[in-house]
Amino acid sequence: MREKNHPFIFLICLIIASILWLANSLGKQYEAIVTIPASYNNLPQNKKLSNIPPSSLKFKMSANGFTILKHKFRLNFTPVVFNLQNFETALNTTKNDEFFIKTDNYLHDISVQMGNEITILDISPDTLFFQFDNLIEKEITIKHNFDLEFENQFYLNDSVSFSPSMVTVKGPHSILDTLKYVTTIPGKFKKLKENITQNTEIQKIEGLTIKPERISFTIPISQFTEYSVEVPITKYNVPEGINFITFPGKATVKCLISISDYKAINASNFIIGIDYSKINAEKNIMPIQVFKAPEHIKKLNFQPLEVEYIIEKK
Repeated sequence: MREKNHPFIFLICLIIASILWLANSLGKQYEAIVTIPASYNNLPQNKKLSNIPPSSLKFKMSANGFTILKHKFRLNFTPVVFNLQNFETALNTTKNDEFFIKTDNYLHDISVQMGNEITILDISPDTLFFQFDNLIEKEITIKHNFDLEFENQFYLNDSVSFSPSMVTVKGPHSILDTLKYVTTIPGKFKKLKENITQNTEIQKIEGLTIKPERISFTIPISQFTEYSVEVPITKYNVPEGINFITFPGKATVKCLISISDYKAINASNFIIGIDYSKINAEKNIMPIQVFKAPEHIKKLNFQPLEVEYIIEKK
């Protein structure tokens, strides 16, 4: 029976010896490279980082085995903190807005953050670069991002309006300098046949603050009907001493117009004509152009599309 217990006793002794050896080994000082998160606090007011500094740094450290093992297995997630508050004065007095930190200069501060059980020997990268951009405010117009579907003979009678008509956008000068408008979040409206007034949100843009975030909008809708009228063909840029005669002399214009505007429209609202300066001497046919038409009509067309002409000297 005693002989049968010998392997078990040997195994227990081996485990105890291994634990003692490991404890003794981990208690010794070692050098190792570990990766630790980095954070950047107290950004200067009215400034925004336009580059992305490293989210972690590599440290060559000297510490006992237990401490190194703890960092290797990410048992300690406390990031190394860089306080950027000291940049405030310099950033307000420079046009460059570019700064760098030599990490070696922060060895002592970082060692204090990480505790006296660790000695920092080296940091990578050795330089941290920061590029700031001025924060500005700008009034920006709004455009809708709606998919609009109408009932038969109903159309948008005017542009979609917003209240307020503009929003205040705050962000880096490099972005706002080229930003011409903001949009609403996407929306879809079907079978429209009457005006709609609702609230919606402004589409967020990364790096920018938009106020207000919610706005009111109105979609003006009206029923349309067909309008037809004969319009004389106007002739432009005809030289003195020339009789420029077209066949036919009139064109028939057709379009859709809001019922509410039907009585206010007439032939004088349209100018259909030709430009003598674009004449082709090898042909006696010219295309007709639209020089003037009401803004809110739909599906404008005219006949004929071109006219024949003759030229006579007066």
